[in-house]
Amino acid sequence: MNDVDEDKRKADVNYYYDKVQWHYDHVWKTQITSSLHYGYRDKNHKGREAEIINMNRFIIEIAKIKVDDKVLDIGCGVGGTAMMIAKRYGVSVVGLNINEMQIERARKSIQDANLDDRIKIVNGDFTNIPFPDESFDVVIGVESTPHANDKKAVLTEVYRVLKKGGRFANSSYLLTKNEYKRHEKRHLDLFINGWFMTLIHGDKFKGILEEIGFNNINFTDTSRAVLISSLGMYTASWTNLPFILIGLASLLLFDPTTDMDTGTNNWLAGFFQYITLRKKLWKHGIFYAEKSNL
Repeated sequence: MNDVDEDKRKADVNYYYDKVQWHYDHVWKTQITSSLHYGYRDKNHKGREAEIINMNRFIIEIAKIKVDDKVLDIGCGVGGTAMMIAKRYGVSVVGLNINEMQIERARKSIQDANLDDRIKIVNGDFTNIPFPDESFDVVIGVESTPHANDKKAVLTEVYRVLKKGGRFANSSYLLTKNEYKRHEKRHLDLFINGWFMTLIHGDKFKGILEEIGFNNINFTDTSRAVLISSLGMYTASWTNLPFILIGLASLLLFDPTTDMDTGTNNWLAGFFQYITLRKKLWKHGIFYAEKSNL
């Protein structure tokens, strides 16, 4: 992939979040959770906020984070996972993000929580991580790698910045088939394209990890655990449609440059993400992998 393609990817993702962050605020209540990802439902964690916090907890446990670790959160959104790691373990966390609006929001939340001494948010691309080799004990990604066209570039950079014996935990959306029927692909495209993503098969993702040199690779399928969270987004896509349309109309009134299609496609993605997950056209899961000690 050339630099022009990567520049376009970054511009598209930046534009998307600039235009639809208010959807997440209204529907996903990011002001409360500081998170933009699915929630993990179990018998002890029910309800949107509890499930989202539980997903952070689950990823932290899979990553085996310890009190003396230095952690990098790639595609850190508005800082929710980084804040939870810093609070729970008192470790040093760096959040990486390309979107300046989200960076400023994350920094404000971190300041309000008095976590400035533990968390640093930097503007940077996870296909070219702005840190030296072997800088971190742990790298995590929470539903951020779907935005990358070139998965190998991201995973190669993750491997590079991990210390020997370092751990990588990454929650993602993965294709479940190599070939789809026409209507299946149409529904998947409405989900994938609406959120400006590129998805690959889980076996291919694992193959890239192996090719780069990761070992002790494990995968936890969390599709069932996020299904209620996915349903909540689907339901919100319908019940909040009037508010979304009013919001889009207001944006068009005060900002004639607003892209109506981006808002509409984001709404459609919220609808079809559940339909396609329930039909098992994609799966949600967490990969764990280690960098060799050698």
